[in-house]
Amino acid sequence: MFAPGISEGRNASGHSGVHSRGEARPTPTLAMRWGELTSTQIAHLGLDRRVGLVPVGATEQHGPHLPTDTDTRVAQAICDAAAGRCDATIVLPPIAVGCSLGHGTTFPGTLSLFPDELAGLVIRYAEWSALSGLRRLIFVNAHMGNAASLSTATDRLRFLRPDLKSTWID
Repeated sequence: MFAPGISEGRNASGHSGVHSRGEARPTPTLAMRWGELTSTQIAHLGLDRRVGLVPVGATEQHGPHLPTDTDTRVAQAICDAAAGRCDATIVLPPIAVGCSLGHGTTFPGTLSLFPDELAGLVIRYAEWSALSGLRRLIFVNAHMGNAASLSTATDRLRFLRPDLKSTWID
């Protein structure tokens, strides 16, 4: 959350952030996650000066060798890594069910939303986080099937809520 145990330029593993060739590199810290904070902590963060990162994944079959939340784990890892390098960010809870209609019903494990449902959920994330003071969001997508919904939602937000800034990346 706030990088407990990391001090004096060392990361959680005790490394100093220096390559073996002696080159300095940024020392990553732990990402600040919305869901791990209390309401009081969130109120004191100055969310108007932060950018929210929202992991967007999917819950779907990936064959017999990978867990169904693989895409969500990837999006979460990307958000956590970025937030660990930038103090002006906060990672919101992931959107773990996406548009996985293309995976059909042949294999068990897939959960899916229709595109309009995911777009509505993205809009709600933006609107509800704005009520706490967060006005800038980046939706970090790790599932191809979510692209149209994310594009629709962020376009709609730009038109209907010009006070909020949102975009998405793959």
